Amino acid sequence: MVGPWGVRLSEPEPTAEATSDERDGRFACESCGAVLGFAPGTEKLSCSYCGHVNAIRARGEAVVEHDLDDRFARDAEVAPPTAAITPRCTGCGASFTFQPPLHAGPCPFCGTAVVAEPGGAIQPGGLLPFLIGEANARERITGWLQKLWFAPANVARKTRGRDVLHGSYVPFFTFDSRTETRYQGLRGDVYYQTVRVPVVRNGRRTTQLQQVPKVRWRPASGVVRRDFDDVLVPATATLPPSLTDQLKRFDLHEVRAYQEEFLAGFESERFQVSLQAGFERARLIMRGVIQGDIRAHIGGDMQKITTMDVRHGQRAYKLVLLPIWRADLEFMGRTYRVLVNGRTGEVVGERPYSLLKIVATTVAALAATALTLWVFRSVFG
Repeated sequence: MVGPWGVRLSEPEPTAEATSDERDGRFACESCGAVLGFAPGTEKLSCSYCGHVNAIRARGEAVVEHDLDDRFARDAEVAPPTAAITPRCTGCGASFTFQPPLHAGPCPFCGTAVVAEPGGAIQPGGLLPFLIGEANARERITGWLQKLWFAPANVARKTRGRDVLHGSYVPFFTFDSRTETRYQGLRGDVYYQTVRVPVVRNGRRTTQLQQVPKVRWRPASGVVRRDFDDVLVPATATLPPSLTDQLKRFDLHEVRAYQEEFLAGFESERFQVSLQAGFERARLIMRGVIQGDIRAHIGGDMQKITTMDVRHGQRAYKLVLLPIWRADLEFMGRTYRVLVNGRTGEVVGERPYSLLKIVATTVAALAATALTLWVFRSVFG
């Protein structure tokens, strides 16, 4: 099946939940048999004990996008999976539970990297492997905190602690749509009219000529078309939208087919937002872009949009896993979350303020003002 812009669309996705541990991943070192983890920025799994690396053999599978209209026709509500996953660690043989939404992470008993089948109605179709490693991410968070005004110094030091930073593959939807929008509105053209306005000159009231801007409005209507490709929408509920919305500069053209080896040593989440809710959010993003297109199409100096009828066609979607480093920093009884884009190193976060620094700066400013006034009075008073 071929979708928008020649993109290959898949056959219907499997809907059965995975219930066995037949595909639970264990990634053993070829040299010593110890636990392996994916090495960011490489195509290899690295052994933390002997230093040996196992090459990741690419499967050569294509990243497939799915027909959204076909999915909605088959499923009235594509809800996220909620059941816990219970894999068996092939390192120590213990069974344990990944609480939703996790499906990958270390075995709590021996630390072996385990990647379980995600299950659910929608499977991850692609991912972007980590390029930024833990040490690099830690340095970027420390640098970000040090540049913030009034940030507590001891918070930056906390990033050096163990178990502060966590690497996770976070689920996102991407949506494609070919849109056609009919609109009606008004075009405003500014012109200037010469009028007499009252003024006070040399203590006397008088009038003078002045150019006053006016707007001439006239009806406008038309049709605008735009093809949207890979509109990115977070499919996670564990991270606040205020932060994930800022982390959208991912190189999505580099997305590769899902392969569990890249998840070794990291946590990974299943999607937690329904497909319908994801597309509704994507629709709002597209609508904002279309409004800009309409204003440009209307032209003039000012524009008003009164109606817009957006039609979506050839809609497609995929579920991708994107790499994010997460730090939860404690300060004054509150947790501040900081995220690092695992591809670009971009840092966004909730920033703490040091009350001591704010008070000290305020006192210094007041003291400087008082000194300036004293000097002024001493010289000119």
